[in-house]
Amino acid sequence: MKDIEYYFKPRKQIEFPTRRGEEIVPNNIYRTKDGQRVRIYTREGDELHGAIFVNNHWQVDTWNANGTYLKGQGRPHERDIILSPTLKIESNKLYKTRDGRQAKVVFINKGSISDPVVGFIQEKDGFWYHRTWNDSGLVKRPYWPNNDLVAEWSNA
Repeated sequence: MKDIEYYFKPRKQIEFPTRRGEEIVPNNIYRTKDGQRVRIYTREGDELHGAIFVNNHWQVDTWNANGTYLKGQGRPHERDIILSPTLKIESNKLYKTRDGRQAKVVFINKGSISDPVVGFIQEKDGFWYHRTWNDSGLVKRPYWPNNDLVAEWSNA
C-alpha cells in the first residue's frame, strides 16, 4: 500500500471530489444539484445525516438514503445529492480531464503499481503529452489534479 501512496498523490476531497458509485457513504463529500458541497456523517436507517457548505460555513442537514433532500418532501430539489457512476477506464478510448481537455488511454498495465494506465493528454498548446494514471483515473504526480480523468469524451 505504501507504493501506491508514493506514486499517486492523494487528492483533497473538498477541492477535487472523486467520482462516486451508486451508494452514498458516510465520511465522504458529495455535490448537490446546485453545486454545494455536502459532507455525510452517519447513516441511520433510511436517513443520511450530514452538513451542507452554504455561505462559507457548514450547516447541519438531512437527506434520504438515496440522496434526495429530506425537506424537499419527495419532490426534486436543488439540494438533492448528485451521484455519478464510477468511470470505467479502457484502452484506446478518449476521456475528459477535470479541466475539460481531451485524454487518450493507450493501454492498461493490469497489476502494475507504478503505471497502471498509460496514455496522452492534449495540452493547451495543441500537442499531446505522455501521462500515467491509476486505475481510478487519478493522474500520477508531479502533474496537477486537473489532469485526472473524470468522464468519457463526448463531441456533443
